[in-house]
Amino acid sequence: MRTIKLLLNLFLSVCVAYTLLTSCTDEYGPKKTELLLIASETVKTTEGIAYWVKTNKSDTWEMMHTGIENFNHEKGYEYVVKVGKRRIKNPGADQSNHKYWLIKIISKEKKNSEVPLFTTNFADIKSVNEIAFPNSIREVISLPNGVQLEKVDSLYIYQGDVVMNEEQVKTLFNIWPRTLSGISTSSIKYWPNRRVYYTFATGFTLKQNVYDAIEEWEMKTSLTFIEGTGSGDYIEFIHDKGNYSNSIGQKGGKQLISLDKTGSSVGTAIHEIGHAVGLIHEHCRNDRDNFVTVLWQNIEPKYTSQFNLYPSGAIRDIGPFDFTSIMLYPSDAFSKNGNPTMKDKNGFFFNAQRLYLSAGDVEGVKSAYGPPFHKATAETTVIREEVAGWDDYYESEVDYKIYFYADENYTQPSPLVYPRNITYIEERHTCNGYGEVINVYRIYRNVLVPAGSFLYNLGIVNNIEHYVMGNPNYIDKTIYYVLQ
Repeated sequence: MRTIKLLLNLFLSVCVAYTLLTSCTDEYGPKKTELLLIASETVKTTEGIAYWVKTNKSDTWEMMHTGIENFNHEKGYEYVVKVGKRRIKNPGADQSNHKYWLIKIISKEKKNSEVPLFTTNFADIKSVNEIAFPNSIREVISLPNGVQLEKVDSLYIYQGDVVMNEEQVKTLFNIWPRTLSGISTSSIKYWPNRRVYYTFATGFTLKQNVYDAIEEWEMKTSLTFIEGTGSGDYIEFIHDKGNYSNSIGQKGGKQLISLDKTGSSVGTAIHEIGHAVGLIHEHCRNDRDNFVTVLWQNIEPKYTSQFNLYPSGAIRDIGPFDFTSIMLYPSDAFSKNGNPTMKDKNGFFFNAQRLYLSAGDVEGVKSAYGPPFHKATAETTVIREEVAGWDDYYESEVDYKIYFYADENYTQPSPLVYPRNITYIEERHTCNGYGEVINVYRIYRNVLVPAGSFLYNLGIVNNIEHYVMGNPNYIDKTIYYVLQ
């Protein structure tokens, strides 16, 4: 009996001790295990280090505002870990509602995870040097449509590192009347057949940086880069004052990318090639203010135009705002006083990612070049075909359509994910009298094909040809050439 009482007292003592112990901790509930994918970059917060993680229930990165006991994160490595976790009763502000501890590291891979480079410590921000003619005297000018640029001599600088002449400015921002001069009605012209030609100026010393940048572009997009001048439209890499591209998209003829001998990297080359194939700065998207707060009071006055939004009629936003884009500037861009010029809506500062094309960058390129890939067809219906003596008559209707395919062999129909700007050439042949020459006019036109389209009806043209003794007498003929 005494033994039973002693055991009962011991049991009660243990229960009281357990109750006191558990009442002094915020942990409660059963212990569970979980697999986590942990990104190669962490986030420095006022509470310490936060991890970017993906769980087996999510395909998107989420910020984990707590540490993992016994886990030592090495920057530049992506981990798969098994952790234990237990719920916390009263987590602090902006804190996780679970406590985590390491059970096992399943894998550790050297890799750059695609996560925003956020921090609450502004001293961690690393400047980038993508600016044209950094030491030149600049004049800020405003176009009739409100767009602001900087002018250096006869050149115009847009968003810091896009250098244009007057004709390019007028074309991009649609501030002159359209004529039959062959000016594109699209704000950006893309590289036909997804082929980009390039050369190096004499004395250019950063060829390996360019080759490494091109490898990234070819690995992740449908673009092919070919060293040479092609048919005369090509990029020449040069060393000039600063880092810049002198076109957004294909300019026609020779266009330039300048890479500073000492102030550029492979990432700089990827960024400037981005402009040359048609990408814009992420922080100037039309939806920028939903994600970023611009601190105008800290911006150098002559550079405030670098933060103006793109004209909505000239530029389209593709996908969600992307803090991992290689086209994004960091939080200290163009600061006049050493203080931040941008932060995200949660108060984080962000670095500029200059290692790779992000998934968002790749989607932007796909929206212009594919996949899906487009192919034009022309179906001809003969209305009149007659030979009468010396007269030859031919009249027809040609129905032009554009189809979209998932593969470059055009065998798998596929809808557009995003609206697609497609440029085509309208070639008009006319002759109004016997013996006169046939006049040929070429006009670049542009159409915006809606997202979800499997095909687009470009239009039906009616062609009339009348020849006398083999010589043109009356010609009214139109041909569409759709640029791939």
